[in-house]
Amino acid sequence: MLGRFGFRASQPSVRHQSAGAAAGEMGLTTSLFNSTNEAPEISDEELEKLALYQMLAGVPIARDQTDPSVQYGKQLFQLAGCHNCHRFNIQTSNTVYPELNDQLIHPFTDLLLHDMGEGLADSRPEFSASGAEWRTTPLWGIGFLGTISPVRQHYLHDGRAKSLEEAILWHGGEAESSRNKFVDFSKLERASLISFLESL
Repeated sequence: MLGRFGFRASQPSVRHQSAGAAAGEMGLTTSLFNSTNEAPEISDEELEKLALYQMLAGVPIARDQTDPSVQYGKQLFQLAGCHNCHRFNIQTSNTVYPELNDQLIHPFTDLLLHDMGEGLADSRPEFSASGAEWRTTPLWGIGFLGTISPVRQHYLHDGRAKSLEEAILWHGGEAESSRNKFVDFSKLERASLISFLESL
């Protein structure tokens, strides 16, 4: 099936993404990922509950949207062209869960793969996605990362960026022009754009 989830959009469903993460990140087997003759460590029922929880979980509300610095940062985000991939609005389609049908959501992603340049490339292509292609990461809730964990946050697919500004500076390929515009912004403008991201 065509993938939609994961850093390279290689998993076709939240269920597959969860099972893949259980296997790859924690070494736990499921009926989808099990190279042993043993019973899966995560049952199908548990996997379904995990996927359902993720699909129906709410998103933290954006904060400080009337703050002038945040509003200015939003304008700069658009001026730099960041919104072309980190799209503000997406309309959901029909799903098996009526709660999710036809909603206007604000994930700040287009959910598509983009060539991010050699700086972010690795030697691990997945299916038709090259080592330089990554799915646009949703930015909603990114300002809550410090609240969720006391551990200092790192960004990008491999945690190489120690700040949002550093994550932006790693952008290349299709996002190179947006990165260059960010570099050309004044210190105050860059701070305003970061304030906007931290408000999400």
